[in-house]
Amino acid sequence: MLKTWKDNDDKMFIKTRAAEHVLKCIKENSCVTITGSSGVGKTATLPNVALQKLDEGYDVLMVTELADIDNYYNPDKKILFVFDDLCGNFSMDQSDVKRWNPNPFLVYKAEIDKFLEKQHHTKYCALALCVIFNKLKEKILTEDVHGESMSIIENTCEACRLNRGTSRLVLKDELDSLTNTFIKKEQKVYKILHDRIFDFFVKNYGQQMINCLMEKADSGLIKERFLLERQEDINQFITVVLQEYHQKYMNRMIDDWSKRKVQDVFSNINMKIPQFRQKIISHLNTKPLSCQRQQAHIIDDDDNVYDTALTHCWDIGDISFGLWCCNHYVNVNRCTLYGTWPIIIAIDNGHLAIVNMLLKRGADYNKC
Repeated sequence: MLKTWKDNDDKMFIKTRAAEHVLKCIKENSCVTITGSSGVGKTATLPNVALQKLDEGYDVLMVTELADIDNYYNPDKKILFVFDDLCGNFSMDQSDVKRWNPNPFLVYKAEIDKFLEKQHHTKYCALALCVIFNKLKEKILTEDVHGESMSIIENTCEACRLNRGTSRLVLKDELDSLTNTFIKKEQKVYKILHDRIFDFFVKNYGQQMINCLMEKADSGLIKERFLLERQEDINQFITVVLQEYHQKYMNRMIDDWSKRKVQDVFSNINMKIPQFRQKIISHLNTKPLSCQRQQAHIIDDDDNVYDTALTHCWDIGDISFGLWCCNHYVNVNRCTLYGTWPIIIAIDNGHLAIVNMLLKRGADYNKC
């Protein structure tokens, strides 16, 4: 194979910037993939690069199986392992993908770790912002912004070992450099390239900078990605919050509630756990009565939704939480956007104890 490559290379190959770039990448990385559309020169570039490494004293080995690397690897020699058509000639074979890369997230982790090892803190921060905002609008980095958005950027910069005053345009440049690798840009909005990659990044940053995520991440992320107690069959991308951060996490939930993110608070994955709901009630009871009453009456921020905490209590069937709301005089006859009354919700969910409590609190039984 090498002789054939040599004969063809001498006759046909013209050195290109692409080949020089691949050689540079090989010097800087332990693994390099050559990709591109049909006809751009991948087939010609690979042999040329391999032959140049051969001239530099490398052993060049064509391999087809992962086991070949284990069999032929020698730490005392310079070896270039070459794989051609890694995942099929004309279309991707999923069985080949799984065979070569059973856990692709290890690759992403290695890349993120490399940002830190090489002190590429600006890239690391730009990616973190894409996670924290969930969908990062370009104008946040190019136009005058104040308040919460600016606070998020400054805190994230600090958490990533950057100056709080780091230029937003520099962060934008880094995001642009990561486009089509880790992120995509659609209609002037930066997003993580794929939902599963987003899951991985949330878990990774959740382990590396938990304080920053708890304080500044989107409320939708807060409700779905963090558990305070480990559960059976837990999703691999859920972050289990250490005990020392439990109070901070509950404070964040109460803060979201105060900002009228009522639905995000009560659909939080932790709210499925009775013991956690009791902790939230205990936490609320430490506040002055006037603050509790104000909290109980908060309506969701969506103008088309009229839900209070009381409505969600009947959904999850928590009589203690419902009683807390009623003790602060929340209207038990307030209907939802869809014209459904709390007592109907309780009946539909089979919460008879709650139905009785609502009737005692003045619920209109004619709605039943």
